[in-house]
Amino acid sequence: MTQSELDKMINLNLFEQPIVSVEEIDLLLGNNYSINGSTVTQYGVTTKIIKSCSTECLVVITSTWSLIPTINSYDVIGFRLVNASINTVNKATITGTNYSLTYQPSSAQQFSNGFGYSVKLGNVFGMKITTSMYATTSGTVFGSYQHANYNVSLATSQLYTISPAGYGNVFNFYGNAMFKYNNATGVDITL
Repeated sequence: MTQSELDKMINLNLFEQPIVSVEEIDLLLGNNYSINGSTVTQYGVTTKIIKSCSTECLVVITSTWSLIPTINSYDVIGFRLVNASINTVNKATITGTNYSLTYQPSSAQQFSNGFGYSVKLGNVFGMKITTSMYATTSGTVFGSYQHANYNVSLATSQLYTISPAGYGNVFNFYGNAMFKYNNATGVDITL
């Protein structure tokens, strides 16, 4: 965390606000389910969305691997907003055993209703992928982390729009990216 990020959190008085995270579901191989909650565990990954709000909301999505993925390609993580607006897109990070990458907001694909990051996985244990944003204090945020089941290029991983019809209610892949991702269940939270 940079000093400016910390200063913004202090100025918004977020340390005095409640952090909202409801543990709702532990989902095992649920291709026939369309359940959204604040936490989902599926395909060896736990994805969680949390918020803390004052005059604006800090919304964070984190996906944590419980195993080492066999495909280490470009995965996608991000948000879709309904009746809400993005104020600031924050960086994305990947950490793991002897592995660390940071993606600046300029590398996010931004749309009017959300954004996504393409992140390069490592062949390491304990990977944790995180991104966040500041948003308005009303509406709903949908979060999604999609793992590539095949080796894909950065350009292919960016072939999506943000749509409720997409994987995890966020990423609507097209072109060469179609059917390359695992269609993991998304998470959501009300602001």
